[in-house]
Amino acid sequence: MASLAAERFATEPRIQDTAERVSSIRLLDNLRLDHGPIEDLAAFLLMADKALSDMGITMYRSSVSELARVCEMHPASWGWFAPMLDVRIAPIDPATSYSIIGRDQHGEVVVVQGGKLLDTGKRTVQAMADDHSLYYGVPRNPALHELRCSLSAPIASTLRGRLHYSGGLWVNPTHRGRGFPAITERISRALGLGWWGTNHTFSFVSESLIASPLNSLTGFKNIQPSYSIFKDGVEAYKGSLIWMDAETVATDLREFCLTGFAKIDAGVIYGGRKNNSAVA
Repeated sequence: MASLAAERFATEPRIQDTAERVSSIRLLDNLRLDHGPIEDLAAFLLMADKALSDMGITMYRSSVSELARVCEMHPASWGWFAPMLDVRIAPIDPATSYSIIGRDQHGEVVVVQGGKLLDTGKRTVQAMADDHSLYYGVPRNPALHELRCSLSAPIASTLRGRLHYSGGLWVNPTHRGRGFPAITERISRALGLGWWGTNHTFSFVSESLIASPLNSLTGFKNIQPSYSIFKDGVEAYKGSLIWMDAETVATDLREFCLTGFAKIDAGVIYGGRKNNSAVA
């Protein structure tokens, strides 16, 4: 099955047009993977789509701008919205960004996740945080009322090249505790690796979630403090940088296919309903 899935994803046309990406399409429709261990990525995505479908959730791909729209509809339960995926802060190239959206049978949004490609060349994540291009796309000196980034995790000084930022994870409070982040975060990482051949995936996690079951189920094991978001000159968010290299992403997906889906099928409950977004 994996071989047939890999052939399917490698031959179907990749959607590049901006207008097409704004409309949501089914997760696996017209999906092409060009990089990484394609057979493993394809096998995982097929299993993930089926597992969520069995839970009554249909997964879609859409523009990254959908994250901000959903956030505006659910401000009380969101927590901090990921600045790196916020089209209200700076333009984001639709050809190198995305959101994945899970809807129930009534069309209600149950879970969302996003990501984008950062092709940094020789620049590091630390350099991009220092000049605030991590948020704004280009170096700038934000005004006091604008968001500022402070990053001191040692790994940030070495992360460079083709990087996949995966964040903006949110689960509707009425559906929390069902294990959705364990699947959607891995879908996000599989897409980043398969689409862009990235060497690392990274994100940020808040202090309150670092030691929680919700953080552990996403599969990130490399965690380094610290990361802060400042608003109006005041620290409004504090957390850590989390990351995986490409080989670890692929290994984690293979292992999840062997044991992870079975745990969710068995009704293992992760996290709690009081948690807001998992990664920023």
